[in-house]
Amino acid sequence: MKTKKQVIETTAQILQLLLKAQEDLKVLRDELILIREENKQLRLKVSILDQENKDLKRQLNQNSKNSHLPPSIDKHEIKIKSAFNRKKSGRNGGQPGHPGTTLEKSEMVHETVELRPGSCACGKSLKNALSFLAETRQEFEMPEVNIWVKEYQLMEIKCPCCSRINRGSFPNGINAPTQYGSRLRAFICMLNTDYKVPIKKLQQLMGDMFGIRVNESTIHNINKKAFENLDETEYQIQEKLLATKIIHVDETGVESGNTLEWGHVISSDLCTYLCINPKRGGEAILDNGNLLTKYRGRMIHDCYPSYFKLTQSNHGICGSHLLRELQAQIEEGRTWASKMHHLLLKLKNQSSILNKKLKQSIFRNYIRILKNGKSEEPPPIRIGIRGREKKSKGLNLIHRMLKYKEFALAFAFDKEIPFTNNQAERDLRHLKIKLKVSGRFRSIQGSRYYARITSFISTLRKNGLNILESMTEMFQNRSFKFQWS
Repeated sequence: MKTKKQVIETTAQILQLLLKAQEDLKVLRDELILIREENKQLRLKVSILDQENKDLKRQLNQNSKNSHLPPSIDKHEIKIKSAFNRKKSGRNGGQPGHPGTTLEKSEMVHETVELRPGSCACGKSLKNALSFLAETRQEFEMPEVNIWVKEYQLMEIKCPCCSRINRGSFPNGINAPTQYGSRLRAFICMLNTDYKVPIKKLQQLMGDMFGIRVNESTIHNINKKAFENLDETEYQIQEKLLATKIIHVDETGVESGNTLEWGHVISSDLCTYLCINPKRGGEAILDNGNLLTKYRGRMIHDCYPSYFKLTQSNHGICGSHLLRELQAQIEEGRTWASKMHHLLLKLKNQSSILNKKLKQSIFRNYIRILKNGKSEEPPPIRIGIRGREKKSKGLNLIHRMLKYKEFALAFAFDKEIPFTNNQAERDLRHLKIKLKVSGRFRSIQGSRYYARITSFISTLRKNGLNILESMTEMFQNRSFKFQWS
């Protein structure tokens, strides 16, 4: 039997062990909480890294058919399918119905060369024998190019009556002892601006063609003069665009001097207005001097958020941009994107009259596809304590298409509303080609010259007017007026 003292000592030891075990349990509990928190953070980091990995893979797989990147970035060994799934006819060259550009015989002949046989096979001379036209062939050749120098001689005449000396006067525009004519200035301006010929190359070309070397400052002055003469013409183009029911808008980065600026284009099938602005977004678009703040029709664009701040106008979203973004999601295995891609193409090819009859069911189907698509997308991730949650590309696209559903489907119910924004992209492509050739504009003012002159030339071309003749008229009359049909 244990004594009372031994029992007390044993009990005390047990209590000490229990207290120690309790403290150890508390330490283990705290460690478990820390491990769970670390595990949570590690899971979050893994999720973030996994998303970043997917984003990087997506970037590597981007091309002109599943993103907004230009076709120039496409790898030549990769065969890219068209966004519209066009069916090929199987024939190369011009397709049936294509007008073609075959060189046809001309009714206007500048020189005729008669090819007469000298003698007959029997040896008889045919010099004075009667001939008949058997066949004609025409050669289209460029005549020898020379500079035409016109000298204006200012004459003095002494009056036989009062003996006063009377002098003639030079025509308007003849202001210096030597100068370039309007047609030659138009030619230089057209080559430098529209055909993107760099100044050094242009100087060489003028030397090779005409035997003259035009100074660099002269080329700058010619562009400056064109810019000044086209001030009223640009206003005329703006007024025509304001009266147009549907316009196309887009923007792209421009390096002017050492500054990144933005080229904004507003265009239609008849007019092009290109301008350079230091800003891209709302600050530029909502500027009181911006043409878009006065526009009341419908503008087609690529869903850039700043355009929706123009509440006085109606909008339309480029279907090609949506198809490319949907294609990127299809490549990631998203079923909803495939269904939406099919729906948009079906509506594009379907009659607008039929679409109007089915308008409510079309919108219901559209919304159902997008809402069901949310279940396929990963939930948003909060990276830090502050800031918005990071959403997947697909979820962002779903929210955007739901928010602007009326504008995304506008093309389906009005045949006049185009499905794409290709008009603006084509009109902006000239600027990108210029930057690709020259790298950047040397000065900010030079980019302004280019924008106004390009707007003029593009509008001339859309209206079927001769570029060289119209620019010559502009240099002669110091202005140009369009006669809109």
